[in-house]
Amino acid sequence: MRDSVTGAPVPGMTVMVMAADGSSGEPIFNLNYVYSDSLGGYAIEEGCTGVESVVLVDAAFDAPYAGQSYGLHATDMSRATTFPLGGGRVEQDVLVTPGGRFVPVQPRRALDTRTDPGGPLGPGQSRRFALDGVPADATAVVLNLTATEGSAQTSFVSAVVDDESGAPGTPTTSVLNTERGRDVANLVTVGIAPSQVTGLARPEVTLYNNAGTTHLVADLAGYYTPTSDAGYVKIDAVRAFDSRTTTALGERERRRVPLGALAPAGAVAAMVTVTTTEGTAATSYVSAFPAGAQDGPSTSVVNAYRGDDIANLAIVPLGDGQDVELYNDRGDTDVIVDVTGWFVRGQGSMYFPLDTQRVADRIAPTIFRSTSFILDPDEFGLSSSAEAVMLNVTTYGATRPTYLKVWGYDEPEPATSATNARPGADVAAAAVAGSWIVDIHNSGDAYGVIDVTGFFANR
Repeated sequence: MRDSVTGAPVPGMTVMVMAADGSSGEPIFNLNYVYSDSLGGYAIEEGCTGVESVVLVDAAFDAPYAGQSYGLHATDMSRATTFPLGGGRVEQDVLVTPGGRFVPVQPRRALDTRTDPGGPLGPGQSRRFALDGVPADATAVVLNLTATEGSAQTSFVSAVVDDESGAPGTPTTSVLNTERGRDVANLVTVGIAPSQVTGLARPEVTLYNNAGTTHLVADLAGYYTPTSDAGYVKIDAVRAFDSRTTTALGERERRRVPLGALAPAGAVAAMVTVTTTEGTAATSYVSAFPAGAQDGPSTSVVNAYRGDDIANLAIVPLGDGQDVELYNDRGDTDVIVDVTGWFVRGQGSMYFPLDTQRVADRIAPTIFRSTSFILDPDEFGLSSSAEAVMLNVTTYGATRPTYLKVWGYDEPEPATSATNARPGADVAAAAVAGSWIVDIHNSGDAYGVIDVTGFFANR
């Protein structure tokens, strides 16, 4: 029995075959260690009989990286899907998901169920959509996902991984929480299987809606690929723009944000937190796009509401003069932009997507104001060289409007919030922490859960 999969070169990585239950983290008996060849292929030989095993990949001798491994039946520990090694000596070739560097794109709409023949997603329904222009070797895509016209008082949306039959898997975590009468947005980074495994010419993403009906809008901001050269460089948050010091953005106004003086040489995109406040319209949206782009306002990164502060993480390609632009659709609103990182050619870290894992037992269901928790690299599949961790933070049960800040323990507390909680609503927001030890500060009372979705590392 031999399954053969070829893919992007990931040479020189070591491979382990582990017991299916992962007990004690030790290789099963009679293991032969092998190394990847120049094409990224692996041949795993196992002399045991009747053993169910999973494949793990070690990015370095001291790194417990348990990232995704692909074969016809092989996957990673967190999903605990097994493939039988059978009797006698058997070989199984697998393809490792390598780290990817970022490729920014002019923000464009990838999905809009308001114009899709399938209409809104119903309760318990999934919708799959292709990503035009994303190459077959992409390892993850970055989307700004918006839910609108939801019928349920509250629901959640998940990005789900297909099972071995090709059907959408069971959602275990959420990327967005919907609310009746409100448009909500979140930055979502979704790991995708390579075309060598899926057999698809274009990468696809599947979204799941839990309750009621809702329309979903997904705007593509970029993707990660092992053949790109723009790595992530995390910085202490810097306030780059605050319209409260000048004038609010008016209706249908474009405003330039000068990032060129802050951006390092070779920067192609900025990771920013965009916050709206003091909006006068009942509802509006704000776009962020490369300076000089004519069709930038056709997508959105955050929604504005009268009486509410709304924050959202965004990755924005740099345009003319390495600047970006903002657009406000309705009414007046103040906008704040804080830069938290750059994607720079020839520098920075690669992104490794993980099967999303919930850290619920760390902070929920305890109401918290200020707390810290440790992400065990072995437990969450993080590399020992991880320089930043990608998180999804969800708040619920807030007693009053409040905000949450998220940062690494060795970083200064940021001036800006990661998410703004409010009574009667579940609010999800992406965040990046530069450490395994994550600090959280809450100005009020709220419950919260945190999901680990990936990490940045130099190898």
